[in-house]
Amino acid sequence: ERSGRDARLRARPTTVASMLAPGLSPLSIGKERDGLLYVPASLPPGPAPLVVLLHGAGGAAQGIMRRLSGVADSVGFVVLVPDSRGPTWDAIRGNYGPDIAYIDSALKLVFSRIPIDPGRVIASGFSDGASYALGIARINGDLFSRIVAFSPGFVTHGAATGKPEVYPHIPESPRWARSGKALCGAAPQIRFTEMDSTAPSPAAGGASRV
Repeated sequence: ERSGRDARLRARPTTVASMLAPGLSPLSIGKERDGLLYVPASLPPGPAPLVVLLHGAGGAAQGIMRRLSGVADSVGFVVLVPDSRGPTWDAIRGNYGPDIAYIDSALKLVFSRIPIDPGRVIASGFSDGASYALGIARINGDLFSRIVAFSPGFVTHGAATGKPEVYPHIPESPRWARSGKALCGAAPQIRFTEMDSTAPSPAAGGASRV
């Protein structure tokens, strides 16, 4: 297992000679649980933005990807949707471990096949996936430039690196208002920006700002 201090992602965008064909494809690096990679046909020339989208507890890539493919086409960004190794992401219930290793492997795969803009790598997620996205993106703020968190409950632990912009979408209720204040207190070095509540998907708000 990894502690928050070494939940570092080592994959980084690199020069790629050719582009992966457009469409939805499995990552094919997992066994029972794997993940998906979506490349829009309408991407403009040059390095593309990348959204790493994390599902909620009990979820999977297939379900959450259905919410985002249309936005990816219209805005123009690549989507990586890994599956957690268990029912939810490792640090939600303990330490960082197999999920961080798997996300790192998935990112290495993407960076080896698609030219990605290093200044436009976005972490996003829903519920537990949003909490995990907040945690890993603040630990890896030198990789992620933005975080789009849809209904997070908290920030998973770990020392921060860099200052990614954060676009939280928190439902209007006293419980979630308290959660939002706690998020700001847990990550004072991160710049929070209110996300448009009309955004059609967890990642749309931040991705549209690339």
